[in-house]
Amino acid sequence: MRSRLHEGSCKPFKGFSKPFVLIDFGRKGARCDLRDLPSESVAQSSRFFSQWGSAIAFDYIIGAQDRFRQNYVWEADTGKMYPVDNEERPLQLNAQTGKEEFVPFDSEFDNVRNCLRMFIPSDQDGRKTAVSALRTGFFNFWNQALGRLTPEQVSADRVLSAPESEIELNYARTIMQQEKPSDTLVRLLDEFTR
Repeated sequence: MRSRLHEGSCKPFKGFSKPFVLIDFGRKGARCDLRDLPSESVAQSSRFFSQWGSAIAFDYIIGAQDRFRQNYVWEADTGKMYPVDNEERPLQLNAQTGKEEFVPFDSEFDNVRNCLRMFIPSDQDGRKTAVSALRTGFFNFWNQALGRLTPEQVSADRVLSAPESEIELNYARTIMQQEKPSDTLVRLLDEFTR
């Protein structure tokens, strides 16, 4: 849980000085990260790709960094995908100014594409089904997030209305105001739709 930039605990864990943090990944054997998941086991699963689309939207909206295969966990028996290791977001250190600033919105697209390449089927029909399910999941989550980030919803939510949530909330609102989800998906999924 150490920040690569500051060599200390990342912001959500400031002051935490224990040598490690245990994270519950559920029942043993029920979940695995995508690094250990055989692609053929989910190649025909619209549920898998829809859940992944939702996880990608979540990561994109909060500015999550280091989106590699081990940062997504699949629970096969419930058909749910979980993005993990989201603590370093949405700021990065500007080496020239020494100040923290928002990461570029599409900073993790290459990492996400690399993950997708490992799982999207190579045959035309499988690819079409996977991309369609990714889009559906992405749009569903995006629309849910829009509903949750209204001023009324934020003020009623104890976590979102807390002062320490301000940076992340501003980042998410900025993305959702400046980006069109359809344009985002075109940029992200272009190579898979040709």
